Amino acid sequence: MREILEVERLGNATASSLSRFLTEELGLSVTVRAVRGSSVEVETESGSLPELLSALEEWGQRNVIPSLCVRLNGRSYIVESPKTANSPHPAT
Repeated sequence: MREILEVERLGNATASSLSRFLTEELGLSVTVRAVRGSSVEVETESGSLPELLSALEEWGQRNVIPSLCVRLNGRSYIVESPKTANSPHPAT
């Protein structure tokens, strides 16, 4: 079954970077939309959603983006990027 996953609330440069990553490195079909900011729509198979979510985490980590707002099946989710040893720690 085909699914449309949308990564929302991105700036233009961030949407372009994510789009390039998904098409060049993963070979996915993506659409960039400029509505309420920019968003990236990804069409994928249901069975490949875990891999796509892992790729989004990896991309966020590489680009120092702590979390991404993802819309799937009419619901919004937050995908958090894994912290690395070099990640800044919040002040305590």
